[in-house]
Amino acid sequence: MSAMRNIIYGALATAVGFLGQIDRGLAEEPVQQPGAGRMQAKSPGVERELAYRKWAAKVKKARLANNSEALEALQALANEQHVRSMTLVGLMKVYGWGTPMDELDGAELLKQAAQQGDALAQFEFGSCMVDGRGRVQDPKAGTQWILKGLPQLRERAEAGDALAQNALGKSALLGIGQEPNMEAAMNWFEQAAKQNVVEAQDVLGMQLYLGVAVNRERSEAIPWLKKAAALGAKNSAYLMGYAYEHGDCIEKDLGQALHWYSKAAEWGEPWAQWALGRFYAQGLGVKQDDTRALFWLTKSAEADCPDAQRMLADMYLNGEGVPKDEAKASYWMQRNLEQTKHPIPNITPQIKTQAPQEKGLTR
Repeated sequence: MSAMRNIIYGALATAVGFLGQIDRGLAEEPVQQPGAGRMQAKSPGVERELAYRKWAAKVKKARLANNSEALEALQALANEQHVRSMTLVGLMKVYGWGTPMDELDGAELLKQAAQQGDALAQFEFGSCMVDGRGRVQDPKAGTQWILKGLPQLRERAEAGDALAQNALGKSALLGIGQEPNMEAAMNWFEQAAKQNVVEAQDVLGMQLYLGVAVNRERSEAIPWLKKAAALGAKNSAYLMGYAYEHGDCIEKDLGQALHWYSKAAEWGEPWAQWALGRFYAQGLGVKQDDTRALFWLTKSAEADCPDAQRMLADMYLNGEGVPKDEAKASYWMQRNLEQTKHPIPNITPQIKTQAPQEKGLTR
């Protein structure tokens, strides 16, 4: 389960999951009394709520863009103890949504919001404690926070709150605060995905594509993967590249494969970087380019992608695309042997109808 947890939270780190749908849980506060002929002065509470909605909507639209202006405004609201702003800023910092990742500060904000009773913050702060984000690793205490937030999250989810639906999907999928339940997880993720929660689209598409969803067709994954990938979900972008490369659940198209591998590689997905390096090395859907091949393979290998490390070792050993260099070949093979005991997760081997993948450089 740890590998899947890494995959899911990897998607969280670059996708913009919770920002795909503004929380619908709060009731609107009226600013006009029934029958009154003029607008009432807005209370500070209403002013803060309207400001929150304005900036949260901008964060939603910006996706992966720099959100420094929104972050500054939301931080000001958080400083005024607006709890939902505290939660949102905490999530932005923990997962690096449009701002440099700062797990320590983000986890602290989530903790403050959790202590003030925000169910989503309780769930997310508990998850931070379970996974050790923000230097607060304490699985037992984290589980208690998660359990504290789940009842209210469930109420909000059943009332149509997409953020709560997404959180319950994670809870059911990973067994956080409850026994793992794939059917329930898929149900919650699908409800959230239909309300444009990118993380839910990403995870739903991935689970469908891997064939782990009971009584579902793998081809159902493609629309969700496309939507999530278009909004910056690197796992979905990688899988779209894989699907197009191998003609798996979609017509084979090396140009589209190159497009999606490039997106995922730019967003830091190591296996996509390896795939993109292969494409340039072998001239797949693009003019062969040893310089770009070396660039992407090196980035992937430095991120401990074992296939990239082995490919680089072979290239340097045989002088294919690079000057022959036995010292560098030895270095990358040694790195590979040292790190394959705990490799970074690769989701594609789980695909039931996976096409053969190239290993190393072949021309």
